[in-house]
Amino acid sequence: MANRHAILIAVGSYGDPGFPQLKYAESDARDIRAALEPHGFAPDHSDLLLGAGASKAAVEAAVRTRCARLKPADTLVFSYAGHAFHRQGRTYLTCGDTRIAALAETSVGLAWILEAIRKTGCGSAFLFLDPCHEGWPGEDGAEGVEPGIAEAELQGARMAVFVSCGKDEKSLSGSALKRGIWNHHLIEALRGSAPEALEKGHKLTDASLQEYLARSVPKTARTLLTGTGTQTPRAWGGASRPSVLLDFKRIFAARAEAESSDLKSLEHAFFRGGSTESVKRLSGWKKGFRIPDTASLSSTSFIQSVGTEGLRARFDSFHDRIRKNLGYKRSEMVSGEGQGSFSCITPDFTFSISLELDPADPSRYRETLILSEIRNPAIVASPGFGSVFNSEFDEVVLEYSRPFDIGKIIDAIEAMGNPKVAVEYAPDASECTVVFKSLNIRLRFAGKTLAYAFASKAMVNAIMDAIRNAPRILGLDAMH
Repeated sequence: MANRHAILIAVGSYGDPGFPQLKYAESDARDIRAALEPHGFAPDHSDLLLGAGASKAAVEAAVRTRCARLKPADTLVFSYAGHAFHRQGRTYLTCGDTRIAALAETSVGLAWILEAIRKTGCGSAFLFLDPCHEGWPGEDGAEGVEPGIAEAELQGARMAVFVSCGKDEKSLSGSALKRGIWNHHLIEALRGSAPEALEKGHKLTDASLQEYLARSVPKTARTLLTGTGTQTPRAWGGASRPSVLLDFKRIFAARAEAESSDLKSLEHAFFRGGSTESVKRLSGWKKGFRIPDTASLSSTSFIQSVGTEGLRARFDSFHDRIRKNLGYKRSEMVSGEGQGSFSCITPDFTFSISLELDPADPSRYRETLILSEIRNPAIVASPGFGSVFNSEFDEVVLEYSRPFDIGKIIDAIEAMGNPKVAVEYAPDASECTVVFKSLNIRLRFAGKTLAYAFASKAMVNAIMDAIRNAPRILGLDAMH
C-alpha cells in the first residue's frame, strides 16, 4: 500500500542573533502540513521541524529516517523556508543552530538532501524551497537558491523541485496576507482553493502547480508591493508527463455535500452589517442644524429626512450591483421605500438599508444593511453575491427548528480546556457566547438562534467558512 510522507522545515528564528528573523516562515509550514493532512499525509508519516527544533542534526536525522521508510510507490513532500546560500557552487539550507562564523559546517547541503531522496526510488517526490536572503549576513552575498544536481537526475528520480524566486531575487511577503507571497499561493493550491491550479478541475500536478505559481506570484507581488522588486518562481525536474501531487475529487465531493447542508441552514437566516458616522456627514446636513442630544422619535425622524438622499444613492448603488452581478431582470426586482429605509425584493432574497440615530450617541447615526428571507441559499455561494456583499456584513443570525441545549454547550466547551476558546454565560444558562480568541469571532447561542458576530466586516467566503467550521470545531452539531 502506498504511503504519503512529508518533511516540513521552517526556520523563522535563529540561535545566532546575526540572522534576521523570518516572520511568516514557521506559520506557513504549519499551514502546509494542515493542507496536506486531508490527502493522507498522516502525522505519523510527517516531520515538522521549526525554529530551534530544526537543528542541523534534527534535519539530517529526519531526512535519513524518512527516506529509509520510503517505498517505490510512496510519495514524499519536502518543504523548506529559511535563509539559504551558495558557496563554491553548492547550495546550503541554514538550520536553527547555524552559525554565521561556520556557515557551511552548520548548514545542510541541498545536494545531499536531493541525493538521499533520489536513492530511495520513491514514486514521486515534490520539493518546495522558499529561500530568504532579506538582510543576509553572510559573506557570499544574497543569491537565490538553485538545486545542486543536474536536471536530468531530477527527472530520472521523478523529482520536482519548486523554488520561490529566481537568482538575485528576494522571496517577498505581504503583511495583508500574513504569509510569504509564494507560500500563500502554494498553500491555496494545496488546499484546493485555487481552481486555476488544477487540471480537469480536481488534479494538482507538478506542471499545473508551476504554471499557477508563475502567473500568480508576480501578479500578487506587483499588487501588494508596488516598486519593491519582482519575484519569479522557478521549477526543475519532474516526470516527462505531469505527476499528480494531490487529487481533490473525493474532497470536493465531500465539500459539496457539506456545503449543501450548510447552505440549507441559511433558509432561516439573515445577514446584518452596519456603520456609524457623525450626523454632520449626512448628505442633507446644513450649517445651523442642531445636533440631537437624545434619540427621540422626532430627532430620529429629522435625521432620517436629512439623510434620505444620501441613503437613496447608497441603495441605488446596491440595486445596480445586485442586478448586474446576479443577472436579474428589472421586472424581477421589486423596490420599496419607507421612513428612513429602502428595500429590494429579488427572486432569491430581500435586501434593505436603513438609517437611524445611534441610541448610545445621538450625535451619530447608524446605517444598517440587512439581507433576509433567503429563498435560494445557493446564491450566497455564487461569485456574484460575493462581488456585491464582500466586506458589508459583520453578523449572521441563523434560526433552527429546535432550541439549543445551552447548558450542554457550556459544559462541553469548559471540558475542552482550550485556552483559545472562552465561553461567557448567564447564571441560569439561558444563553451563552463562545469567543474564538484567535479568529476574532463570537458565537451567541440563545433559544433557537445562533448568531455569528465578526470583529469587522467579513468576506462572504469567510462568513461561510465560520458557519461551516465553528460548530464542528466545538463539537456542537447535535447540541439542540
